[in-house]
This record gives sequence, structure tokens and C-alpha cells, in this order.
Amino acid sequence: MEPVEFLRFVQATIRGSGKVGAVECRVAISRAYYAAFNVAMDLLTAAGFTFFPKDDKHKMVARHLLWCDDAGVKSVGSTFDSFRAVRNHADYDMNYPGVERLGSAEIWVDEASDCIRTLESAFHGPDRAATISSIRKGRDAVYGPGN
Repeated sequence: MEPVEFLRFVQATIRGSGKVGAVECRVAISRAYYAAFNVAMDLLTAAGFTFFPKDDKHKMVARHLLWCDDAGVKSVGSTFDSFRAVRNHADYDMNYPGVERLGSAEIWVDEASDCIRTLESAFHGPDRAATISSIRKGRDAVYGPGN
């Protein structure tokens, strides 16, 4: 399965003609986050980055993106921290009404789409080598070369 299928599903759900209530909004935010996160994880893995089994992969993916010299990729890394917090509210905090509004769901679904577009452009575009190299440089500075 391609992670972007999550995004397509929630876009259809919140922009369709059916009722969009609390459940749909919470699911949209959660699945939109996972679409963007899994695209980022796949791109990093395809670029040769590995993650240790005990790593918090959500934090590690964001950290790798923050090491990038590309401003767009770095911005996605920063967005992932707040996006993950909102996704946690959607998944675990049933007393948090902010994730039950259509406007909130639309904002985060659009954010996921923007993140994916930015990452795919950086990892598949003409500056791909520079993108990967700058992330590698940041990782090597923290973990040592080859880790």
C-alpha cells in the first residue's frame, strides 16, 4: 500500500457529500499525519537512512528532516512535531474538541498534502543529492559517520 492512499481517503471523506462529524474529523487528522509520516519514512529509507529498532521513529524522521539544508524539507520536519501532537489529540484525547471541527481537519489534511509535495520534490528533484547529503551530514554529526 502506498501511504498517500491514506491522504486520498481522508480528502474524499471530508470533501465528499456525506456527513462530516467528530469521528470523520479525528480519522482525517490521524490518517493525514500517517500519510505524510510514512511518505517521509519511505523517502529517507530509500535514500539509505536506517533507524534503530528502539528509536522513536516519529521523532527520528522529524529530526532527519530538520538536519536538511533545504528550507522546505526543514519546515516539514518542524511541522511534524506539531502535527504529531494534534494527531495524538485526535487518537487519544476524547475530551479535546479542537480535532472534531471540519476546519481543523481540512487544515491538517492540506498540511499533509503540502508536506508530501515538498518532500517528493526534494527527494526526487534536481537537488536530490544535496538534500540527502545535508541530512547525512547532520546525522553523522550526531551519531558519527556510518551510523
